[in-house]
Amino acid sequence: MKTTNPEDALLYMETELNSSMATLAPGETYAMDTEWQPTRLSRQLKTVTSAELFRILFLATPSAIGFLLSGEFGVFVSGKLIARPYDRRGIAMEDIPLQAVSPESLVQLRKEIKTRTI
Repeated sequence: MKTTNPEDALLYMETELNSSMATLAPGETYAMDTEWQPTRLSRQLKTVTSAELFRILFLATPSAIGFLLSGEFGVFVSGKLIARPYDRRGIAMEDIPLQAVSPESLVQLRKEIKTRTI
């Protein structure tokens, strides 16, 4: 379906890592392998890191029972999303499993964490 509304346009973003500089003698060659890692993301891209693309930045906000973790982002590899809390001395506490993630699906995180569990 063709649309004239810019808000309905399909968006595509591609980034590339340029090859490193290499000095080659006559007859020598150089190759650099790359991987293509597509991911899902809705509109209004906020920032990009090596692990994910953020539409809504990852937030931790106070709640009645502890805090609410929220965010909307795309990831480049499948895996398990975890929260790794730290105590006031900066020592890592027990990881909190959040959800499975995949590049095929937009991650929509909204998880309330009880303070007593961390």
